[in-house]
Amino acid sequence: LSAQDPVRSGIKASVTVTKAVQAAEALFDAPKSGDKKREYVINFIDKMFNSKKKIITKDQIRILLEAARKQMNNE
Repeated sequence: LSAQDPVRSGIKASVTVTKAVQAAEALFDAPKSGDKKREYVINFIDKMFNSKKKIITKDQIRILLEAARKQMNNE
């Protein structure tokens, strides 16, 4: 995420989280697999954004994940 354009960075992160959630839904379709889905998304985003230096915390990822989940449930 870039400090130069926080709005664009936030949108990019939100889209990435939404795509990661959709991937987790496809990978873990068994009942009661929510914990596995959540960990998959958190680890995916952590690796993607923090591979070179810490940019986003796991708590921030969890917040983005929850927002993406709510958005997907409303669509």
